[in-house]
Amino acid sequence: MLQYGFRYFSNVTLFPENKEIDAIPVWLGNEKTVGVYIKKPVRAIAPRDGKALVKSAKIVYDAPLRAPVAKDAKIATLRITDVAGQVTQYPLYAAQEVAEASVGMQILKRMGFYVTSLLSRKERTPIEQPDGVE
Repeated sequence: MLQYGFRYFSNVTLFPENKEIDAIPVWLGNEKTVGVYIKKPVRAIAPRDGKALVKSAKIVYDAPLRAPVAKDAKIATLRITDVAGQVTQYPLYAAQEVAEASVGMQILKRMGFYVTSLLSRKERTPIEQPDGVE
């Protein structure tokens, strides 16, 4: 039985420890994004035939992530769903510090966001009122 396990399965590292795995946008910071990393490696036992064990891996965080962001602060969660539907969560930490942008830069960023939202605005269909309601 033990030989079967060693022959047909292997230990796989999905996400290594202390290595940046992605970046999250930062609102009103002196940097546009902050990298995220996991402190402990995420490992799985996978069949050697190449069948997938992980259905999805998502980074979940409260958006917008607003500056300042301290280095090593927990800012997100890595949510891994396996093929059986079991969800496992791991905390993600900021790889570097992101300070607030200067007041002038914050004003420019807010104005840019406002102008962009006006230009990308879609025409909305008015909600029809039920009969008898005005």
